[in-house]
Order: sequence, then structure tokens, then C-alpha cells
Amino acid sequence: MQNNILQLWSALKAYERKTLLIAVTTILIIIGLSYILNISESISIKKRALTIAKSNFTYVHDKAKNFEQFLSAQQALRDFPSVPEFILAKSKGIEILDFQLGEEGDRTFISFKAKSALNYSEFLESLSLHPAISLETLEVVFEDNLQITKVYLASN
Repeated sequence: MQNNILQLWSALKAYERKTLLIAVTTILIIIGLSYILNISESISIKKRALTIAKSNFTYVHDKAKNFEQFLSAQQALRDFPSVPEFILAKSKGIEILDFQLGEEGDRTFISFKAKSALNYSEFLESLSLHPAISLETLEVVFEDNLQITKVYLASN
């Protein structure tokens, strides 16, 4: 069979060989391009499906997070009916120094010192879980290796 193909090829004239070679090359290029386009389309479809799945996951995660915060707020209300009790309880679990809870005129404030912003940011985040507490103003003064923080609570 290989001999038959070689005899047929040698029997063709030069322009027929070139034409046949161009036709075969064109067919191979078309097949290659269609394969690449098919792969590209498949990747695009999978990318869209992944984006939709990610969006759905983010939606469910956010709903679960909101529900968790709601439960934490409800538990905070149940365990500490008064705001000062809640603030004092939360302050004991965090590494802060010189904690003060007081009032200036009609504004309630919390004052403390901390070595790290991470320490008091966790504390302030835990305070925000209580539905009756709303943080209004935050003042931070840097002194040596301590951060003196004063937080004013919004009047509810």
C-alpha cells in the first residue's frame, strides 16, 4: 500500500503536488483550529459555571455569617441585659490595660490602653455584636509602645 501511494505521488505533476499539499495542510489547520476553539469554548463554559458556583457560595456564606451574628447578638442580650455589664464582661477577655467606662456630658465612652491594635480591634468587634451598642467615634493616641484608645458610644 505504501508503494501505491508513492507511485501515485510520483505520477502527479509538480503543481498537482503543491495543490494537494496545500489542500491537506489547509484541512489540518482547520481541524486544529476547530479543536482549539472547542477547548476554548469548554473552558469558557466551565469558567462561567465556576463564577456562578462562587457567587452562590458567597451568598450562602454571607447569610450564614449574618445568622451567626444575629445569634451572637441575641445571646449577648440574654446573658447581659445591661450594656455596661456586657462591656465589662468583654473587656476581661482581651489584653487591654487601664480600662475605664464613663460618661462625658451625655456621651458614654470607653477608654483603655493596648499594646496592639489587634487586641482592641477584637474587643471593639465583640462590642459591636451587642445590638444596643453602636460605636460613634474612635480616638487613638500613640504613647511609647502603647496605644491609648477612647471610644465614644452613640446614644440609642
